[in-house]
Amino acid sequence: MKPKLDNDGNLVLRDGNPVFELGDGKEAAFVPSAKLDETKKWAEQLQNKLGELEKRFEGVDPDRFRELDAGAKADREKELLDEKRYQELLQRKDEDHALTINGKNQEIERLQSNIHRLLVGNELSQAAARVGAFDPEDVRLRLNKYLTVEEHNGQLRVMVHDGEGRKRLSTKGDPLTAEELVGELREKSPHLFKPSGGSGGGSPAGGASGGMVALTQEQMKDPNIYRQHREAFAEGRVRIT
Repeated sequence: MKPKLDNDGNLVLRDGNPVFELGDGKEAAFVPSAKLDETKKWAEQLQNKLGELEKRFEGVDPDRFRELDAGAKADREKELLDEKRYQELLQRKDEDHALTINGKNQEIERLQSNIHRLLVGNELSQAAARVGAFDPEDVRLRLNKYLTVEEHNGQLRVMVHDGEGRKRLSTKGDPLTAEELVGELREKSPHLFKPSGGSGGGSPAGGASGGMVALTQEQMKDPNIYRQHREAFAEGRVRIT
């Protein structure tokens, strides 16, 4: 048997008398003599527990505690939200940085491509003019694919290859020059070049086989002219004028 309490912990009264739960689902507003000692004992235990609780939470304002707890939860939620935004900001900055680097790399590649194209074009055009091409630009377009640009000891230089990436060498084992490459084209297509005799100082390219070839001292120093008339040189049909 125990006293009946309301939701606020107060003793329920009936006709001014406390109501007790008898344990069998029934209630009564009196205390049978047989249960009086048990009721007193239970009441003392309950009072002791209430005293302990009051001592434990002495000075604690429940409403203030709920307010502080709610504030702590709100602060933590804001902290988590700020942390998430910080991560998003970092990710966004990383993405922007990657885009900037990629753009810079593309710009560098474009500039390098333009520089290489200018170097190759200039090298071929000058070589074609020295060898005597009627149209140096036409020669450049024909041979452009055989030249690449490489860096050597911090310097850019034009190299001749076979069209498949293999470097070409001269008969002396040195890297083939653009002028030597143009000289090869002159041998295969002499109609693209001016006659080697120039203004009458030498025999025209493709002259009659077996005839004498007249060359000046300056023309004798030109390796391209030598290649053009090497059969005449070998046969002793070259005359120096």
